[in-house]
Amino acid sequence: MVLAGVVGKKMPRYCLFGHNVTIANKFESTSEPLRVNVSPTTYEHLIKTPGFILEKRSRDNLPKEIPSSEPGTCHFLNGYRHPGVDESNPLDAHIQAAVTEYDITCGM
Repeated sequence: MVLAGVVGKKMPRYCLFGHNVTIANKFESTSEPLRVNVSPTTYEHLIKTPGFILEKRSRDNLPKEIPSSEPGTCHFLNGYRHPGVDESNPLDAHIQAAVTEYDITCGM
């Protein structure tokens, strides 16, 4: 469960509270600069779509708050290559192919 609210009188700010927020914060802390750290749950979703380049990390890199009964480990996202685009093409060509194939739109 996540609870959200405005905290403070002199300098109010919007804050999120809860166990999941704490885990997400600690998950971010176990990452490395300029790397995308992927949770076990997100990893399970990404592997269903071909093209994501993921690097497995040790289970020791998971926050200690994640129960040992929870399967999987974290991964780094190292890139994306759309299967229908030549690998020598730049990353934006691969992303554009995925945006088109999966009909991804940006709501405004």
